[in-house]
Amino acid sequence: GSGSGSGSDSESGSDSGSASDSDSDSDSHLSSVSPGALLNQSGAFDGSLPTMVELTVGMRVEARYGEGDDFFSGTVEAMNDDGTCNIEYDDGDAESNKPRRSLRLKGETVQRPLEVGQVVDCACEHMDSQVIEGRILAIDKPNYQIEFALKDGQVVVETCTRDFIFGDWCMPP
Repeated sequence: GSGSGSGSDSESGSDSGSASDSDSDSDSHLSSVSPGALLNQSGAFDGSLPTMVELTVGMRVEARYGEGDDFFSGTVEAMNDDGTCNIEYDDGDAESNKPRRSLRLKGETVQRPLEVGQVVDCACEHMDSQVIEGRILAIDKPNYQIEFALKDGQVVVETCTRDFIFGDWCMPP
């Protein structure tokens, strides 16, 4: 099951009287951080991210086709019990059982931070850099150790950098 994130909208009201003699209390507002400041160099957010939008039939998405790393426009044709989707591409192609991490909505420009144990899609050198499912074994930035269970039963472990890994897409906060 997917955990539903409960966002707290509690605002801390500062109605307490200020003991300073200053006429202007404007400098107290400078401490609020603009959302853009949370972006680090790689385009990933350091702060907590909103929950991913749940996809439904008829939604317009961009999907990574096959084992490639290019996104193409399409429509969600069906939702499967395991959480994957069937996609009908604008060019007439179709794919079944696409995991959410291979799909993004318009505006979903950032990926959630990666964690050890997370299932991701990653370029696998052993498979001629096809983007396939793997699991994060260890993180020692900038390196990520990824375990791939290949179709022939073989298990390979490779070290990748973040730009070869696809995690979960979500909207910027």
